[in-house]
Amino acid sequence: MARRPSPRPAAPRPRRAPAGWASARPGRGAAAATRLERALLWVGIAGPPLAVWPWGEDTHAPAQVLVLAVLTGLLAVTSWRGSLPRPLAAAALGAVAVAGVAAAFGAAPVAQMLGRYPRYEGVPVLLGYVVALACGAAVAARGAPLRPSVHRVVAVVTVILTLSAVVEVAVRPAYRIQTTIGNASAVGVWAAMAWGLLLHAVATQRDRWVVAGLAAAGVLVGLSASRGSLLGAAAATLVVLFPRALAREWRTAAGIAGAGLGVAALALLLPMSRSRLSGSSPLAESTVTGRSLLWEQTARLVGDHPLVGVGPSGFVDALGRYNTPQWQAAVGPDFPPDSAHSLPLQVLASTGILGALAALTLAVLVVVALVRAVRAGDGFALAVAAALAGAVTAWSVHFSDPATAVPTLVLLGAAVGVPGAAPARPAPAVRWSGLALAGLFAVAGLTAFVSETALLQMGYAVEAADDPRPSLDLAVGARPWDPDVARRAGHAIVVGANAGRTDASIAIPVLESACARLPSSTECRVDLGDAREAAGDHAGALQALAQAAALDPTNPSVMIRQGIAYAGLSDYARAEASFRAAAAMRPSATGPWENLVRLFELTGNASAKAAASAELERLRAAAGPETPAP
Repeated sequence: MARRPSPRPAAPRPRRAPAGWASARPGRGAAAATRLERALLWVGIAGPPLAVWPWGEDTHAPAQVLVLAVLTGLLAVTSWRGSLPRPLAAAALGAVAVAGVAAAFGAAPVAQMLGRYPRYEGVPVLLGYVVALACGAAVAARGAPLRPSVHRVVAVVTVILTLSAVVEVAVRPAYRIQTTIGNASAVGVWAAMAWGLLLHAVATQRDRWVVAGLAAAGVLVGLSASRGSLLGAAAATLVVLFPRALAREWRTAAGIAGAGLGVAALALLLPMSRSRLSGSSPLAESTVTGRSLLWEQTARLVGDHPLVGVGPSGFVDALGRYNTPQWQAAVGPDFPPDSAHSLPLQVLASTGILGALAALTLAVLVVVALVRAVRAGDGFALAVAAALAGAVTAWSVHFSDPATAVPTLVLLGAAVGVPGAAPARPAPAVRWSGLALAGLFAVAGLTAFVSETALLQMGYAVEAADDPRPSLDLAVGARPWDPDVARRAGHAIVVGANAGRTDASIAIPVLESACARLPSSTECRVDLGDAREAAGDHAGALQALAQAAALDPTNPSVMIRQGIAYAGLSDYARAEASFRAAAAMRPSATGPWENLVRLFELTGNASAKAAASAELERLRAAAGPETPAP
């Protein structure tokens, strides 16, 4: 007897896309988009976090600047489907203008205006941030066919970053991840942003890439071991959860809350993250202490520069005058911070009250635009609000950088963009201005590629005891306006000279030129003092170190170097006093006592040498094995 065929199951009813979504499947709505638009979207979101130049001393900044060149050029030649609201665009440009004014009043106006190492957030890069906003509005404003693809782009990048992080953890489990972004906390900013955007997307559509991206974002939050990232993910979860709870969609709300709790549980399960969250990691404890001291010192810096701050990129040089003995004892001078590690304080320190007012105006306009879009039923705007909440919360204990700022601003521009009646080319003035800015970015990026590659080759030459001058000349000559290149090159030569591999006198004219253009740089004067000391010019070293001490009075590294120079002049009493002052300023450091042992050996003071040796051994025993760098 023939088997009766099974009745065909009823086709599932299509799920209606929420308002603001062009399609429940992101790939289909993009058919009408041009190749330029798709390129613009991918470059703006995927370019900055994935851009790496492994053949240079700085592996990230040159590639990111070139991404801005491509992004700006594409925007200038692409037809726009939307634009930024005029008040928002004006406020963004006004904020950049305030930053320019602050740079003009900085200690190194030209360098600060153009942007300084390591993130180069001068006026050009800040204009690049405005470009990122405009790009989002141009290709993914409400109704644009590419808008649903935004989630897939973010998801793909998040999966790539997470795979990179997993490999790093497997290979170097004792170290924090870097991925292609290069900094664990910055990776955490991306993870918190992606978590907010994709959590809302999963609640409204079922796309495999979006689901995979959300899972990857949750894993990345934990692998970053960033407390700011976990707080950011929590803030983003609340933004997604609140409207669902308000609408009494309890099942969906429970799923969202469960996902957030899952990320927290994962963070507690991962050893690195757990140790930082619990405070059991010495690095985590020192980070909390150092961050608190840093913020106190930054507050005093802002109090002395209330109107326009110390200018963009001026923080690293200006902070030395505000370092305290507590800071030196807890953190030390080896890695001077170039940011306040808090976005609000970063704005205040860089641009003062004027910059804070400009940023506050911009923030109010953004919030108003997002609220209006959400009230109009734009689900994408709510997703971006969650992403922004995650990123801003993470940034509150971190610093801005193009790798995370540019993609976040592209998303924001898409959410607040005003759709046009039809795609339209930008006005000629806008188009030519964009092409000129793209050219500026191209020059800056290409010269940075040359300079950073030459710096790396110079480092190899120093290691091999070869002549570093050809690479030095190329590095400095490629960017003659950038004193930080000269300072970094001089530092590398000094390190090689101290190891007996090269001639320190090569670095002296380079560092003298850099210090003249960086009048507040303690680092430059310390390197200049080292170069002169290695060349046998003890008096010249003391002159440079006296300037460094005036800029950073509590710096124990400066005190140690002064002691070495005094010993070179046979002024042993002052040498001993300098070493003991450094030991008192940083009680846990072994360096001062190592130099005291050598000094007493030189002077033949056996009893003092024995006492200093005993203290040195005590400090070494207390320090224990070397801790991996965070």
